[in-house]
Amino acid sequence: FDSLEGPTNIARAVDENQRIIFMNRACQDLLGLAPDDAMGQDCFTVCRSLTARGKVQCRKQCTAIASARTGVSPAPSLMRLRRPQGPEQWLMCSFVLLPQRGGERPS
Repeated sequence: FDSLEGPTNIARAVDENQRIIFMNRACQDLLGLAPDDAMGQDCFTVCRSLTARGKVQCRKQCTAIASARTGVSPAPSLMRLRRPQGPEQWLMCSFVLLPQRGGERPS
């Protein structure tokens, strides 16, 4: 995950169970979280985003994780991030599938 530490990248990684396994400093700052507050937590409880139409986007079994489980990289999407403090933030979210340890993609 070293390449995701740049100051302009807001990056996080989740495992196949939707638990946060990585969150870079920019993402922590945006969400107002310390690393220990997010690691191992369900991504949908930490990143409570909405679609452009106001529907809940981050949820258990979201479309992004459903696509990833089939081996298909989810399409980029515009999301409205609800932060605990400060105004909502619009983000363009891109997804990248990474192999698990051992070289296999999540099943």
